[in-house]
Amino acid sequence: MKLFHELIDLNKLPMSSFVINVSIFLRFIIFDLYISEHVLMCRSNRHINVIYRNMFLYTGTAHLTSHSPLFGLHRGRFFFGLLPCEGRGRDSDSMGTPVSSAAFPSECRGDSTLPSPAFYRAVYSQIEEVGWEHLMGAAEDLSCLTFRRLDKKGRVHILEISLPRNYPESSPTIAADVPCINEVVWSEKSRLKDVVQQFDEHLQKLQEFWSTMDDIDRDLCVVYPKESSLATSYCQIGLGNDCYLLLHISTSSPRSLPECRFFGPDSAVVLMRNNWKKNAIKWKVDKPFHENLAALLERELPGPSVSSKDDGQVDCGICYAQYLPVDDELGANSGSAPDYTCKNPSCSKAFHTVCLRDWLHSITTTRKSFDVLFGDCPYCSEPVAVKVNN
Repeated sequence: MKLFHELIDLNKLPMSSFVINVSIFLRFIIFDLYISEHVLMCRSNRHINVIYRNMFLYTGTAHLTSHSPLFGLHRGRFFFGLLPCEGRGRDSDSMGTPVSSAAFPSECRGDSTLPSPAFYRAVYSQIEEVGWEHLMGAAEDLSCLTFRRLDKKGRVHILEISLPRNYPESSPTIAADVPCINEVVWSEKSRLKDVVQQFDEHLQKLQEFWSTMDDIDRDLCVVYPKESSLATSYCQIGLGNDCYLLLHISTSSPRSLPECRFFGPDSAVVLMRNNWKKNAIKWKVDKPFHENLAALLERELPGPSVSSKDDGQVDCGICYAQYLPVDDELGANSGSAPDYTCKNPSCSKAFHTVCLRDWLHSITTTRKSFDVLFGDCPYCSEPVAVKVNN
């Protein structure tokens, strides 16, 4: 493309209809050769379509609304059409015959809402600087680009860059699967590669945070979320005896004493909260996270094996506890584990019979026959049935 512009400056040619359209057609050919170097590096045919659909704007369309005829590409296919010429109406061809604007792509109709040719030239050249092999997707008007990035631990991150219409005068905005996003530092000399580099540096700062979250998943009984994402900065762990601890991990100082909230029976929660306040000064940033937690709570903490089975069914799907409280009112069910499983293979959710019975009693569609309650599973609506408590 650079060589072509050195050989012939199209902006200095006489502005005759023939010369302009020949020059535009030659630009299509040169641009096709230029794109062919990168087309195999695109990650899908849709990205190739985006490139070719915007070829008009890259190859110079300053005269497309004032000269005819025109060779063009739309959605990856060649077409030939006539555009309005000087001295005639906007909706007439070279013979004065009315022409429907729908016959041409919106790029050719002088739509003022579309980005300028300079926008497309800048974006395509800057994508090349980042690397076409990293491009995951692009909006048809290039207002949004998606790149795939790897951090030093091999974690995959998807970076979404939104470009304003007056890019590069205005700064782009970014979004990604991280707990906190970095602020883009932008100047008139900045380019897309600078945005990507700033994001990569931000990923490096979050490595200790993700390592801490991995340690928690490995050493403690995480009950929620079951499948955490790279943007998650909290977790709920089981402490045993129907007690739980919700932790919020700091992204800037993940090894420091975390914010927390206790759940469970009042007597147990009061004891653990007092131990936490009393032993907070014992927290050491250089000690493993689970050892610090055990020292503060003055109790042995269950590991992940306690709360995980191959089928993932441990906690009751209604009360979200592994065991019912130890209570005389529950009789034989006191302290019991889930003892009812949904028969739907795609659901297989586990419940305490007591919890499921209470659930069915609260639903107006539940039917009763003799001493059996008939209703629907709270998760998949599969029929369920439990005996009425005598």
